Amino acid sequence: MVFGAITSRIPHPKNFGSPRGKGEPLLPVDTIGNLDKGEVSHLNFRVPKAFHKQFSIFAITQEKSQTEVLYEAFDLLKVRHEVG
Repeated sequence: MVFGAITSRIPHPKNFGSPRGKGEPLLPVDTIGNLDKGEVSHLNFRVPKAFHKQFSIFAITQEKSQTEVLYEAFDLLKVRHEVG
Protein backbone atom coordinates (compact mmCIF):
# COMPACT_ATOMS: atom_id res chain seq x y z
CA MET A 1 0.00 0.00 0.00
CA VAL A 2 1.44 3.36 -1.09
CA PHE A 3 0.51 6.41 0.96
CA GLY A 4 2.58 9.06 -0.80
CA ALA A 5 2.46 8.68 -4.56
CA ILE A 6 5.28 10.30 -6.49
CA THR A 7 3.93 12.60 -9.16
CA SER A 8 5.63 14.84 -11.63
CA ARG A 9 4.25 17.82 -13.45
CA ILE A 10 3.87 17.14 -17.15
CA PRO A 11 3.85 20.32 -19.26
CA HIS A 12 0.84 20.96 -21.44
CA PRO A 13 1.47 19.80 -25.04
CA LYS A 14 1.04 23.34 -26.42
CA ASN A 15 4.01 24.49 -24.36
CA PHE A 16 6.48 21.82 -25.49
CA GLY A 17 9.51 23.45 -27.05
CA SER A 18 8.36 26.96 -26.18
CA PRO A 19 9.74 28.16 -22.86
CA ARG A 20 7.89 31.49 -23.15
CA GLY A 21 4.42 29.99 -23.72
CA LYS A 22 2.61 32.15 -26.27
CA GLY A 23 5.67 34.08 -27.35
CA GLU A 24 6.57 37.72 -27.24
CA PRO A 25 3.74 40.25 -27.61
CA LEU A 26 3.52 42.13 -30.89
CA LEU A 27 4.80 45.67 -31.09
CA PRO A 28 2.12 48.32 -31.69
CA VAL A 29 3.66 48.95 -35.13
CA ASP A 30 3.03 45.30 -36.11
CA THR A 31 -0.73 45.63 -35.60
CA ILE A 32 -1.30 48.81 -37.62
CA GLY A 33 -3.81 48.24 -40.42
CA ASN A 34 -4.95 44.76 -39.44
CA LEU A 35 -8.52 45.98 -38.86
CA ASP A 36 -9.82 48.15 -41.72
CA LYS A 37 -13.04 49.20 -40.04
CA GLY A 38 -11.68 50.21 -36.66
CA GLU A 39 -12.76 48.43 -33.53
CA VAL A 40 -14.97 45.41 -34.19
CA SER A 41 -17.74 43.77 -32.21
CA HIS A 42 -19.61 40.48 -32.60
CA LEU A 43 -23.29 40.37 -33.51
CA ASN A 44 -24.98 37.73 -31.46
CA PHE A 45 -28.32 36.57 -32.82
CA ARG A 46 -29.92 33.40 -34.08
CA VAL A 47 -31.61 32.78 -37.41
CA PRO A 48 -33.53 29.77 -38.76
CA LYS A 49 -31.33 27.07 -40.32
CA ALA A 50 -32.99 27.52 -43.72
CA PHE A 51 -32.17 31.25 -43.72
CA HIS A 52 -28.59 30.57 -42.64
CA LYS A 53 -28.17 28.09 -45.50
CA GLN A 54 -29.60 30.55 -48.05
CA PHE A 55 -27.42 33.35 -46.71
CA SER A 56 -24.28 31.21 -46.84
CA ILE A 57 -24.99 29.96 -50.36
CA PHE A 58 -25.68 33.50 -51.55
CA ALA A 59 -22.40 34.77 -50.11
CA ILE A 60 -20.48 31.90 -51.72
CA THR A 61 -22.07 32.42 -55.14
CA GLN A 62 -21.23 36.13 -54.96
CA GLU A 63 -17.64 35.27 -53.90
CA LYS A 64 -18.02 37.44 -50.80
CA SER A 65 -17.78 36.82 -47.08
CA GLN A 66 -20.95 36.71 -45.05
CA THR A 67 -19.79 39.89 -43.34
CA GLU A 68 -19.49 41.70 -46.68
CA VAL A 69 -23.00 40.55 -47.66
CA LEU A 70 -24.36 41.81 -44.34
CA TYR A 71 -22.66 45.22 -44.79
CA GLU A 72 -24.05 45.59 -48.32
CA ALA A 73 -27.55 44.53 -47.27
CA PHE A 74 -27.55 46.99 -44.38
CA ASP A 75 -26.32 49.82 -46.64
CA LEU A 76 -29.13 49.11 -49.12
CA LEU A 77 -31.68 48.96 -46.29
CA LYS A 78 -30.54 52.37 -45.00
CA VAL A 79 -30.90 53.88 -48.50
CA ARG A 80 -34.35 52.30 -48.87
CA HIS A 81 -35.51 53.86 -45.64
CA GLU A 82 -33.57 57.09 -46.24
CA VAL A 83 -31.52 56.86 -43.07
CA GLY A 84 -28.23 58.76 -43.06
